[in-house]
Amino acid sequence: MYYVTLDTCVLIDLGKNFRNIEIIRSLRKLIDQEQITLIIPKIIQEEWDKHKTDKIYNYHLESIRSKIRNYKDIIHLSGQMCDAIEDNEIEQLIQRKAISIINEIDALLEHSNTKVITINNEVKLQSIDWAVLNKAPMHKKNSMKDTLIILSSLYYTKSHRLSPYIFISSNYKDFANEADKKAIHSDIEELASEIEFMYFSNIGEALNHIEAGLISDELVQQIELDSSVRKCYECGATMNEGSWRPSRYGGLTWQYTCYSCGARYDTGEFWI
Repeated sequence: MYYVTLDTCVLIDLGKNFRNIEIIRSLRKLIDQEQITLIIPKIIQEEWDKHKTDKIYNYHLESIRSKIRNYKDIIHLSGQMCDAIEDNEIEQLIQRKAISIINEIDALLEHSNTKVITINNEVKLQSIDWAVLNKAPMHKKNSMKDTLIILSSLYYTKSHRLSPYIFISSNYKDFANEADKKAIHSDIEELASEIEFMYFSNIGEALNHIEAGLISDELVQQIELDSSVRKCYECGATMNEGSWRPSRYGGLTWQYTCYSCGARYDTGEFWI
């Protein structure tokens, strides 16, 4: 049995691409077979419930609208005729798929083998100490939520002697070693020394560690590429989850902004 925590950013990433249904259903299979127990701090569940509509449902709907518009623009510029596109039918299909993938992630969090844990006063006080001492993930910026997530997860697993424990977060700039994004930061590693602890920034690699060959190499590599988009090209810090912002080419495009230096990465994906 493995005990696993999925950070909020992992849940959001899973929902933002329909191909990730392979990962979601593989996770469900491992939970059903009692190979995995999810350990989810309540703050992660609250963040997921708060952001899933905007970050997943609205994201997919706005994305397909921009693709339809771009397709029509290309056809118009080329002067060619094309079959009429049933915009409403396509949007309804995407809406159904977005709702479906949200529901499948909800089912993981609500599974009878998932443990949703509360944050006690001891962990809250410890988080304040870590902030004062600038320990990861508070070593670069105010990351109190991230600190509460990792400290409450380790407190629970250590108190209940749950091992091996795997923490998965694509937010490697806050949790990982600066020299190696695949290794946990030494501050956290020291705290987890009492149990068998593993950190993964790529959920596909984590699941393949639990069951070899469960996730295809192609999907593992694509997850790695997706995470690199959110690494700032200027300073290497973590970029945000993205938002629709005015583009220098006119209109709105999906852009990522660096938390550290403010640099922006414009994906060129337009919104109607």
